[in-house]
Amino acid sequence: MCPELGLATNSSCGGLIPPKCSFTVRFFAENAFTSGATSSAVEIWIEEFPDGAPYWLTRYKLIFINPLPRTASGNVVTIGAGGDDFRADLWSIATNGKKKTRLGTFDMPFRLEATKTDQIFSP
Repeated sequence: MCPELGLATNSSCGGLIPPKCSFTVRFFAENAFTSGATSSAVEIWIEEFPDGAPYWLTRYKLIFINPLPRTASGNVVTIGAGGDDFRADLWSIATNGKKKTRLGTFDMPFRLEATKTDQIFSP
């Protein structure tokens, strides 16, 4: 099932057929692989790819208010911690990408584990 991201992704089918949509979630962690860094600013973007559009539209951003703790062991980086709760603001982004509306502030657990590789990804 697709989350309700906006009118472009939902149809009125009486709830019998799930809406046709495509969306992605992107994580941004500043300094995630910077040697010696002890914290990382984190944002999570929820985006959709509207029918016929050549680009993704960011619909929501979850922005952690304070940088999260960062630890590293070899090529593995951990941001956040399993037992900690962190404060994050959830923002709705207008279709033009310019207007943001804060929907609320949430206390939530967060842990991201990432492995640094030599691979280069290309669309």
